[in-house]
Amino acid sequence: MVIEFADTNHIGKGFEEKKFKSSIGSYWRICSEYLMSKNLSLLSFVRVLISIFFLGSGFPAHATQVAVFAKFEWAQAKLKAKKLPHPRSFPVGDETSRVFNTLLQGERRVGFAALSQRVDLNLASSSLSSLPKAITDARTPDQIAQLPVVIKNFTYKEVRSSQDAGFVALVSGNERYRKDAMARMLALAALDPAGETGVVREDLSAMLVARTLALGLDWFYTYWTPLERKQLLQAISVRMEDFSAKLIHGPRAIEKFPLDSHNNEVLGALAEISVLLLGEIALADKWFDEFTPLYAKILTPFGGDDGGYANGTAYGGWDVGEFSLRHWDTLKRVIGLDLTQKTWAKNFGRFLVYFVPPGTPVGLFGNAAEVAMPETWARYAKAYSYRVDAPLYRWYARQWFQEDPTQLELLTAPVPAGGDVSYPVGTANSAVFQSIGWAALHSDLQDRARTSFYFKSSPYGSVSHSHADQNSFVLNVAGRQLLIDSGYYDYYGSKHHYGWSTHTLAHNAITFDGGQGQENLEKPWGDASAKGDILQFSTSEDVDMVLGDASAAYHGKLKQASRGIVYLRPNMFVIFDKVVSALPHYWEWNLHALNRFDDSDTKNLIVRNADKSACINFYSSAPVKFKQTDSFTVPPLRTSSERRPDQWHGQYKTNNQISDFWSITVIRVDCSAVSVRADFNAANAKIKIGSREFEFDGQTLVKRK
Repeated sequence: MVIEFADTNHIGKGFEEKKFKSSIGSYWRICSEYLMSKNLSLLSFVRVLISIFFLGSGFPAHATQVAVFAKFEWAQAKLKAKKLPHPRSFPVGDETSRVFNTLLQGERRVGFAALSQRVDLNLASSSLSSLPKAITDARTPDQIAQLPVVIKNFTYKEVRSSQDAGFVALVSGNERYRKDAMARMLALAALDPAGETGVVREDLSAMLVARTLALGLDWFYTYWTPLERKQLLQAISVRMEDFSAKLIHGPRAIEKFPLDSHNNEVLGALAEISVLLLGEIALADKWFDEFTPLYAKILTPFGGDDGGYANGTAYGGWDVGEFSLRHWDTLKRVIGLDLTQKTWAKNFGRFLVYFVPPGTPVGLFGNAAEVAMPETWARYAKAYSYRVDAPLYRWYARQWFQEDPTQLELLTAPVPAGGDVSYPVGTANSAVFQSIGWAALHSDLQDRARTSFYFKSSPYGSVSHSHADQNSFVLNVAGRQLLIDSGYYDYYGSKHHYGWSTHTLAHNAITFDGGQGQENLEKPWGDASAKGDILQFSTSEDVDMVLGDASAAYHGKLKQASRGIVYLRPNMFVIFDKVVSALPHYWEWNLHALNRFDDSDTKNLIVRNADKSACINFYSSAPVKFKQTDSFTVPPLRTSSERRPDQWHGQYKTNNQISDFWSITVIRVDCSAVSVRADFNAANAKIKIGSREFEFDGQTLVKRK
């Protein structure tokens, strides 16, 4: 039985103040240990026990329990799939007819025609012949370290060409395209499953090859000779058994260690392959039993039912948009398993809306957050909305226009019924995603010229593609980056990645004694214990407040590290900080930008990007000095195609070592004038800004006037 946990901490329309106390009882390490680290209420403890009993894995339990697929008949679904003729992924019926008709004469005809033209131009061309040379040409440590990415990119290019030609042939009946696709697939089947595209060497490439061959077998079933079918099935089987050994029976089985990005990206494909091959090979029954219910159960371990995705916006898009959506299509068409009914899947669109809003300059939090991806964001927005229909998602998809219409996640999607694409009345401008500890505060969500402030204090720590950046923030204004997450994702595990980008010092967060923060140098790949927690959130027409606690993230070195944010809509922010340690430290308040801070008056910094600016006023309980540099402690890998320019890193640092430190920072977008009075005492920090007053004691954030 599969159980889900619904999130009742959901922001409604208009003003609805809610203070959220995290009840996460367990997290999964990507490293080596299972962590339980919260003092749970009796109710939360019972929920965790229920989760462990029913899910067999102890996934974080959030609020009330909702049964989804609890009564799904897996045995009957398996029998149904075996009786279905090929192509199962596009079975004869109304839905397939609608999809094909819109490709040939409907609104997708332009994209399909362009895809057909590309297939025609690429007939008989292959990237696989260049792969051995690319491997042998890798000589420097950086080149050798990036070989898995090189292999995946070559593989991806070829499987894309194979699937493109195959899909055009399936829809149009063009024999030349079919023969080209089949020839490509046979070449893929000839690749050594113990070599570069094997599970051990490059698991994503192994998945891409196996899935492409399964789709090809399904699409052109009657055209393959018995010998060719055997070749395809053999190439698939070796990889599927290797995945079974790794994900199901290995020492780091996915149910015990679910916070692994690659394992989660491949699991959906393994479920899809299984249903396509049922009845064709005896092992498919085993694969179905191992992978398909498990995928329906997990779907993603990186967020709760609020739709959040803790592994960052880049990987959230790639995971769902690039991989999952088409898996969902096949599972629904073949066995009737509609994964869009999962609460997380229904709400993932809200995550996109709030953290990748139309016109955003870059992504947020984690690896590759610095990359602008307007084509993929547009494509994912539309592809998702085709499958998960809601007024907000229809509006969101309509705001994007840079997508490549030839991509298969668009062309293969179900044809939506359509509906109103206007912005839903009453949609909140700000939202919290409690399961991942992210908050988005917008001046006006539907306005591309919006001011956007993003805050993170995540219970997932710095695992997988996340960084050690709890209680950090990012500020964008009208599509311009003002205060940024610094650093680059040159490649996973690079000196810059492990030595700068993932560190607290690289973020708008607090460090001490020369840049010490939340990173665990013994586990540079990430640490689940470096976690934060959003304790309070409220939103109204003119004031938003959020409070995060990152005390646990500093590995016991600090007794308290709490940050409160007040947003005075539309253009002013107040940031309260309290840090406490048993030992005295030099405290460092870090901020980062693309351009040099104007520090002619260090009490009134100015950050600029093109035509947008903000003034930063810093008040503290102890004297500080400001300094800035445009140097990374470890520079990124720079090439002719990836120049990765320097960025600016500012820091307020206490003049002396002290154990307790309070600060209040006022950020005024466009440097609008306002009167400010900040006061500190042993119990709290207070600010009067204009006619309004706020108070922060490290545990709560209160509006006094």
